[in-house]
Amino acid sequence: MTNAQPAARITAPAAPRKSWNAGKMAVIGILLVAVGLASFAWWWNWQRTQRCLEFFGGEGAHLIRTANRVEGLTLTGLYEVEPHERIVVGPDAFVMGGRKDLSRAAGLVHARTSLLDDASYDWSDQTTGDCEPLVVYVVTFREGDQAITLAFDFGCRRLWIVEAQRHVTLAPKIASGWESFMKRQMNPDSPPADRK
Repeated sequence: MTNAQPAARITAPAAPRKSWNAGKMAVIGILLVAVGLASFAWWWNWQRTQRCLEFFGGEGAHLIRTANRVEGLTLTGLYEVEPHERIVVGPDAFVMGGRKDLSRAAGLVHARTSLLDDASYDWSDQTTGDCEPLVVYVVTFREGDQAITLAFDFGCRRLWIVEAQRHVTLAPKIASGWESFMKRQMNPDSPPADRK
């Protein structure tokens, strides 16, 4: 007598089930947090430059941030004699004295950034005539045939756009920072800016 055994069934292995394991969920969570933080950072930086963008204009703000030629000028006194180069700042005209290329000056990147931050200015300050103007330095940001020229009045903490004859009041910390930067860079005894 023969023992008949039932034929073995051949079955294909079960297809692996796709499951959302903890590792995949963690990666997705990290990506969502990163996108959220990046969006917040973009919004934060955008909203803190809007008044500056309005004051300087889009082209002016772009030149301040990226112009490849930055030149510092020292003003030597009020303009009186015709043959001198002059620059007009508000109601006064000044004789242009020394010039210096600041394009590669140490600290220029931070100085540029400070000019484009709304917190660098006292937008509500409407003082007139209760300070002693002291305009000594001018900075020109130039790219090709486009330029914006800024005059610093450290006596009244004002920053002037020379081309538009508009001004705004600098925050005390920014005014003292720019005054220190310009004195250091425009001092005739200082070595030329490092060129690499």
